[in-house]
Amino acid sequence: MVAVGVRSYFIQPFKIPTGSMQPTLNGIIGHPRTEPAPNILRQIAEFFILGRNYINAVAPEDESIREIVEQKYLFFFTWSRIVTDRGTHLVYAPEATLGHDFQVVPGARYQRGQIIARGAIDTGDQVFVDKFIYNFMKPHRGDVFVFRTKHIPMIPEDPQTGAPYFIKRLVGLAGDTLRIDPPLLYVNDKPPEGFGFQRVMQAKPPYRGYTLGRQYLARPDQSFTVPPHSYFAMGDNSYFSYDSRYWGPGAGGEPGWAWSCGSIGRSTSTGGLIR
Repeated sequence: MVAVGVRSYFIQPFKIPTGSMQPTLNGIIGHPRTEPAPNILRQIAEFFILGRNYINAVAPEDESIREIVEQKYLFFFTWSRIVTDRGTHLVYAPEATLGHDFQVVPGARYQRGQIIARGAIDTGDQVFVDKFIYNFMKPHRGDVFVFRTKHIPMIPEDPQTGAPYFIKRLVGLAGDTLRIDPPLLYVNDKPPEGFGFQRVMQAKPPYRGYTLGRQYLARPDQSFTVPPHSYFAMGDNSYFSYDSRYWGPGAGGEPGWAWSCGSIGRSTSTGGLIR
């Protein structure tokens, strides 16, 4: 009961799932390869030093993928069952990583002996989310925060776990006018202050600066003003970040709105500040 209470109201562990905040926070990254995995001693060493594990799924006969079922164990460990018309392959990797990095998706067909997924997977950073601090302070521009994507039509909800959590940087508060002229982000007609922003906008490897969006901030001369009670979130790795540039601002402070950071004091599972 104590552990559940602490996790619900104060601190919750969170594993960075994607590369949208790299290299500020490293997500789960797959490295496809054709050569076999190294010897077991090296694998053990790389697991503890680099958080790296190896997967190797090979088609024993001609088969096609029907579905990929992701399963979590003890919160931090994610396995996926690759279900084919001939059997099942169990791999230690999230479904998203299999699809993005290894092109393993439903409908893909493989011949006997063909590699389905082989290579190394570097685990994402594991952090603690402070769910308590927003009871006493409002979110600040520049915060790296976690939020639930409930009610965002462009982000489907899992029937078992509900809306997924995203981690981004808070770039715009209510009333802020935003504009992107790559590699710079402008907030109220000037580049925002703060180490996180400046590091991205320098566009020095491994950062590439801010890039234009698709629905919002799609042109250098296009600006957007964040509505009242809302926030605008972007990933530091904006070239590979699915964020407010696509699905717009999220609303906070009122139950049932798209996503919330400001309502932590009233809702125990909507967001929090990374520590």
